[in-house]
Amino acid sequence: MPQHHSLRQRWLIAVCVITALMPLVVCAVLGVWRGIHSAQADNTRRAQQLLAGTGRILDHTLQRLEALHWTAASACEDDVIEKLTYGVYNSIYIREMGVFDPDLALLCTNFGRLYVKVYQDIKHRLPETGPFYNVIQTVVMKERSVIVNLRFPHGGGVNALIDPMVFEELARTAGVDRVRSLQLGFVPGDSILERDQPQFADTLFKLASTATLEKYPVRVELHGSDAEVWSAIDEQLPRYLLAGVGLSLLAAWCLRQVWNRLQAPEEALRQALTRREFIPYYQPIINLQTGLCDGAEVLMRWRHPEVGLIPPDSFIPIAERTGLIKPMTALLLERVCAQLGPLLRNRNLYVSINLSRIHLDDLDIVDSLLTYCRRYEVPPATFAFEITERGLPDDPGHAEVVVDALRGLGCKVFIDDFGTGHNGLALLQRLTVDALKIDRSFVEPIGDESAKARVIDSIIELAERQGLALVAEGVETAQQQRYLADHQVAHAQGYLFSPPVEAADLVLFLERTQPWMLPVTRETEQV
Repeated sequence: MPQHHSLRQRWLIAVCVITALMPLVVCAVLGVWRGIHSAQADNTRRAQQLLAGTGRILDHTLQRLEALHWTAASACEDDVIEKLTYGVYNSIYIREMGVFDPDLALLCTNFGRLYVKVYQDIKHRLPETGPFYNVIQTVVMKERSVIVNLRFPHGGGVNALIDPMVFEELARTAGVDRVRSLQLGFVPGDSILERDQPQFADTLFKLASTATLEKYPVRVELHGSDAEVWSAIDEQLPRYLLAGVGLSLLAAWCLRQVWNRLQAPEEALRQALTRREFIPYYQPIINLQTGLCDGAEVLMRWRHPEVGLIPPDSFIPIAERTGLIKPMTALLLERVCAQLGPLLRNRNLYVSINLSRIHLDDLDIVDSLLTYCRRYEVPPATFAFEITERGLPDDPGHAEVVVDALRGLGCKVFIDDFGTGHNGLALLQRLTVDALKIDRSFVEPIGDESAKARVIDSIIELAERQGLALVAEGVETAQQQRYLADHQVAHAQGYLFSPPVEAADLVLFLERTQPWMLPVTRETEQV
């Protein structure tokens, strides 16, 4: 098989492999993305859980303070302190409660009476009424504590110190032990809770969640760690990879079915080649000056044992694409030599065979020609080869070598379907040829007044200047025959003279039209 076909097949295999692996790759990417997304969702959930818990603590504390509204204007008598003590004992969040006067001096707590001006420095920034918050650090335990204050319109107020362990327990419940950093605090104001864990370095992923409470000026910011992300990826990736493997196997199966369908015509051609089902048909080429048959174009047909005769348009493109056209053409050469050996040995007839661009890549066609000509004692010079304008290979230098080798054996070289492509003049400049074959599309309009009908005159004029013979294809009317003969076109072929026929019918045609056929008829019939 030629190199460019092997390369094409390798590319097709590579594309199929990549396509089959694509679901696995996509699922792997989705698994990683899902792991990152899951870690981010967990980070956001923790932030929301911290906020929700902080809101519940503040709600509870304010409710306890509002229940002590009557104490604000009262002196810190024993019953007041008793109420404060009762409020602390009946709360799971509050460690200490107190009463302050209109000057914001703390008068007493549940531990007893005292007088401390605790808010004098920030008095100008505090609201005249309602709640406000501040964070202090205890002297003994070095704990950061939240104080919730409720100021009454008629002066004075109450406050409550929330147990610092409440927020620590809230953070633990929310699962922030694996986060890289945490900050929970009032806006504006100090932080209630801070965590910074250097062992979770931020190297690759950027997990950050920020949220605030609508009811209270509380804000939380969480930064997740890479370890958390990798853990989430390890959890999500296997199930996605499993799905990817299943989809890749399904894609591979589908591609296999498509591949088999694509390969089915090629395989059918290979089997037909093995069974030698390709046969030559011959269309006579008539000398318009003498009326005699000087040659015949060999046309390949596929005689399928079940379908019957298959036209070339159905299999020639596949044969050219797969490289099978070369052994098929070799089979055609062998059959032509075997069927028309006596006619060709007497040099009373030439046959022309079409070449595709793949034939012009190397000298295989020359080797095949010599092999069968020697086997059947047929002169190579009785063969002509037709090259289409569209059949010029990417490297015209190879075509020159093949053409020169064929002409060196005495073979003629024609340019087929001249004028239908864009390389006609380029072929004439680079290749030494003997004749031009006028395409049927330029013969058909003869007699019309259209511009296309005048193209044939230009081709005839060009061939005359170049010293090239002309063969017109697709001649179907006597008017076309007369026009071509009048314009010095030497040869023509078409249904006006004969359709493509098998070898036996060609011999019968020649017997009716050729005076030289009688001496060789008996020898031909024995083939």
